[in-house]
Amino acid sequence: MLEIRDLDAFYGDAQALWGVTMDVHDGETVAVLGTNGAGKSTLVNAVAGLHAKRRGRVAVGGVDIAHLPAHKVCEYGVAVVPEGRRVFPAMSVYDNLCLGAYRRTARAEYRQSLDRVYGIFPGCGSAPGSSPAASAAASSRCWRSGGRSWPSPRCCCSTSRRWGWPR
Repeated sequence: MLEIRDLDAFYGDAQALWGVTMDVHDGETVAVLGTNGAGKSTLVNAVAGLHAKRRGRVAVGGVDIAHLPAHKVCEYGVAVVPEGRRVFPAMSVYDNLCLGAYRRTARAEYRQSLDRVYGIFPGCGSAPGSSPAASAAASSRCWRSGGRSWPSPRCCCSTSRRWGWPR
């Protein structure tokens, strides 16, 4: 489903990724481990089209997406879960989740996606106007985890070691 071949990425003249090659098949969960500065976030951002690649292939379902901009990459089902508490704190959990429904296919699945997220995190639906900053832990888990299932991505990339799924 996700195929990465010989991927190189740079920050200016400084190379951050050297020939990364990996496959992730449907239904698999893969962890990329490394120290700070090892390139984990750069890899996620390169796959998502948020970081320029100089060489290599990134394909989803056999379609090469390596040179597409991020807003086109997401059309192929690639989702990125924000690291830490990267959220719009002045907006409600509901509004933060709805940011993921800007694609036409996402808008079509809007109600089902919202029901699925509130089914996993029932507390988030109880106060749709509440700010994520107000109840940081529960809200953060809701919008981070809910956002990655909105609306059923094929490939979900995260740089966080804790995704927030309920135990």
